[in-house]
Amino acid sequence: MKSALYMPALNLLIQKGRAAATYRRLLARGLTHPQAIIPLLHRQLFYIVAVLKRGSAWQAEPPKRD
Repeated sequence: MKSALYMPALNLLIQKGRAAATYRRLLARGLTHPQAIIPLLHRQLFYIVAVLKRGSAWQAEPPKRD
């Protein structure tokens, strides 16, 4: 599982979003690259599980409930 999510996590870093900010913050705390990338892998796995549970495509904003 870890190897399957590693390259997509690196892609998140290239996109300069929230993941890149988290990664830089973890590096500033003194973590090494492998230690700092693990939280990004966990976040991706959380998103994957959310999409599978919902049964629809990923949406950055959750659907509004009435």
